[in-house]
Amino acid sequence: MRGTTQTVLIAIVLLLAAVLLLSGNAKCGGVLGCGVEKIEIKDLCDPDTAFLAIPPVHSTVKIEGLLPISSPRRLVVVSGTITAYKAELDGDIHCCIEDGGAKMIVEFPDPDCPTVKRSSRYVQMRVSREWFLKNVGIPTAKLKKANVRAEFMGQQFMDRLHGQFGAAPNGCEIHGVLLAEKSNSR
Repeated sequence: MRGTTQTVLIAIVLLLAAVLLLSGNAKCGGVLGCGVEKIEIKDLCDPDTAFLAIPPVHSTVKIEGLLPISSPRRLVVVSGTITAYKAELDGDIHCCIEDGGAKMIVEFPDPDCPTVKRSSRYVQMRVSREWFLKNVGIPTAKLKKANVRAEFMGQQFMDRLHGQFGAAPNGCEIHGVLLAEKSNSR
């Protein structure tokens, strides 16, 4: 009887966890729905997006990875080679880019998520994601290798380090990508 009770309790806990993960987000297109952590900031829906009106700062993957975690958000342009990518559970496309031995993450938000649709930069994020699908490939939950040199413009975002592949030492990412195009420069 004790084993049966434990099995039932485990099943209930797993069912509740699934309900919490899917509630309100299943329509967003991701495996488990849209993201929730700092999503208003990541998808550029928060009120503090005035920095997007200024010209972007041209930077490098290495410089972005050395910035203090307390750096203010800004619009940046970096070049790098997409070396790996996959579909995240929240529907975003997660990419590792490398340049001169330095790595960082760039993310293409899911255009079907409500926060992305509310963003004043929705069209740019949708077009950038379409560029990715056409020029790099269709992501799956399994990590795929790539070798596509490109230039990316988007919001510099300091994410917390949580074991994600391709992360810069300080957690700096471009999230979300507003413009992506192939680049031959090194």
